[in-house]
Amino acid sequence: MPDRDGILLLLAHLSTGNAYHRQHMQYYDEERKRDPEFQRELEQEVFWVDRTHQAVKDGIPVYLRLLAQQDMKIRMNAIRLLSSFQSEASQLLSVLLAHFQQEQDQRVHACILYGVSELTKRHVEQRSDAFQLLERSLVDGETDLVRLAAAMALLRAGRPDVPHRAIDVLVETIMHLDMVQDAYEELPWAESRLVFDAIRCLCSLPPSAHSLVVPQLIRVLEYLESEGEQTLKGYIAKDIAEVLLDFVFGDIRFGEQVPVEDLTDEQRTVVTAIVHSDAVWKWEVGKGTSSQQRPLRAQMGEEELFETVVTVTLYELLDYGLPENRADLRAFLGFEPQEKDALRFLSKERNVDQIPPEKKKEALAELVRLNPQHTLETLKLLIRDFT
Repeated sequence: MPDRDGILLLLAHLSTGNAYHRQHMQYYDEERKRDPEFQRELEQEVFWVDRTHQAVKDGIPVYLRLLAQQDMKIRMNAIRLLSSFQSEASQLLSVLLAHFQQEQDQRVHACILYGVSELTKRHVEQRSDAFQLLERSLVDGETDLVRLAAAMALLRAGRPDVPHRAIDVLVETIMHLDMVQDAYEELPWAESRLVFDAIRCLCSLPPSAHSLVVPQLIRVLEYLESEGEQTLKGYIAKDIAEVLLDFVFGDIRFGEQVPVEDLTDEQRTVVTAIVHSDAVWKWEVGKGTSSQQRPLRAQMGEEELFETVVTVTLYELLDYGLPENRADLRAFLGFEPQEKDALRFLSKERNVDQIPPEKKKEALAELVRLNPQHTLETLKLLIRDFT
């Protein structure tokens, strides 16, 4: 039948599904967990998850035969599905390693590398041949896509001794956004844009590697200040900032603001890099804002105007006892305030962010006249015009 590649991907998602209560267990209090009705619900959910996994698993002979199909997408999605059966890891790893030698397509090679990393997660020390393939492909892979897949696979496998080269490849990928983006998006392993999958992959690093990566990620923040698609770079910078905070603070959480002198040198370096990065504090990446409005006294013959001051916030900073906005964070570190720490707008309307839809076009034209220093996109955000 047609669309067999799509059916294979659907089966892969069914095979790796989980019970709702089990996925959200950290959000339930102890009383809820002990409730007999909750336990019955959890037991029933797990029962159907296990039955579904077994039902998909029964098709392994079919999926193995599909590895010989001419359609590249069918082969890739069959590999994606086969990698979800941890209980059959020993047999399936042998199949994938042998198939790697027969394959010619770089995308299928990349899929095999991802599959190998999934199947070795619970067998880290048992399959040296699998890790040799990953490490060999990282260095000698025939294309950028294969080397990238090897780097991501090595991090996903959960080994404590991640090669430095794998980290370098991921950092280069984040900095050069379109390096292998198109080829990567064809893979059934792609969850979002390549750059964000690469950042998530860095989160798999063991704590022992965090200090090694921190200087490189700070370099990425500096790179993101260069010319280019600035909104996308803002989203990337936000994610990088969150990873940096997690790497240098770890599980430390403060109930109130931490004294600046209590920061380690590494923590202070990271917080300083974040406060200096314009990309991290871009309004349009959606971290949150607070705003204040005040009237400006009109001079004789001048129109009455109102000023709106918008402050961008990074709520993740609060988790670590740090000020959440740029101005306060800069003051916390002992730096002089800067004009760009807040966005200032002039308007003829008192509540410019509450303009009704039918008046937005006229108001936007007025804002463009009064605020030539701001882009049209920023002014649209001010009046909540998301068209």
